[in-house]
Amino acid sequence: MPELLIHCGLHKTGTTALQNFLFANVEVLAGLGISYPRAGIPAAYGLTGHHNLAWWLGRDRRYMSDVGEFDALFKEIDGFTGRTVLLSSEDFENSLLHPARWTGVAARAASLGFSVRFLVYTRNVTDHLESVFLQKLRSGFGDEFSQVARTVVETGNLRSKEWQACFDARAIAKSLAQVPGTELSFRDYESLVGGSTIADFCAFMGLDHVTWQAPMDARVNPRNPIETSLVLFLLNRDGTLSQRQSEVDAFVRAQFAGKAARLVTPPRLRQVMEERLMGKASAPRASAAGDLNIARVFSFETQVMFRESFAIAHSDAPPQQRSRQVAARMAQWWAWAADTA
Repeated sequence: MPELLIHCGLHKTGTTALQNFLFANVEVLAGLGISYPRAGIPAAYGLTGHHNLAWWLGRDRRYMSDVGEFDALFKEIDGFTGRTVLLSSEDFENSLLHPARWTGVAARAASLGFSVRFLVYTRNVTDHLESVFLQKLRSGFGDEFSQVARTVVETGNLRSKEWQACFDARAIAKSLAQVPGTELSFRDYESLVGGSTIADFCAFMGLDHVTWQAPMDARVNPRNPIETSLVLFLLNRDGTLSQRQSEVDAFVRAQFAGKAARLVTPPRLRQVMEERLMGKASAPRASAAGDLNIARVFSFETQVMFRESFAIAHSDAPPQQRSRQVAARMAQWWAWAADTA
């Protein structure tokens, strides 16, 4: 019986890189009895995953009628005689906690002779939240990190319109167990075979010795530098600053010039998140010079401090006076932000 394998992310687990790889190797996959269908892929927009299927399923406003949904998919794969039909979109994550959305999909797949398996990559919840938070800053997100973390601890997920990030693997498993005739496989992003999601996926599929047309080592959507993320945070929160974007960018980068910094989640918050969502906390991580408390960097206090310092830097005061005042305020901020207790 062929399998319909639905790769659901999660967000920030190498999903886009994997989709690019699969899309570039469609012919090789076909020769191995694996179909990576065209239905639901917004290829005209430079995307290589089945996002339109996920958007249709999740009632997402990004859905495009001309790209195709599950009717087009099942028409494309009807009569398939190979091993696996593979779908991939991190936006399937938006429906992982809604089993009713999947019931019809699974039933229709079964009517065509397919078994159905969900594949979900999970990762340490605090590292996952850091990556998701920094990524969301690119799309106008401006909430404080501490508030976001509190929401995740209380609910196990983070929502924005139809978009959702899930941080509780147990809740995902419980939800998908309610979809009749399906199975679920988890993979651990912290223990990837070969050190990448692409290599790990190939190992999962038994494809680790295949010669591919496209390389396996592509990396997509790396983290922005801290100063870039901080500029986005400030602009997203303060409309008056957004009107002077280039000046704000130059000011923030000047404060980070020559400094090596790393964002860390405070140990107590890490412990609470991991115990609540993973059932146990990992070993404490030793602090190092240059560590910055992510909950303090992306906070109301940081917004106020940088806005006031920016105003001083662009005031009519004598240059030396402005420089001294800004330096004093920024020294205070660095000392405060470096408190990771």
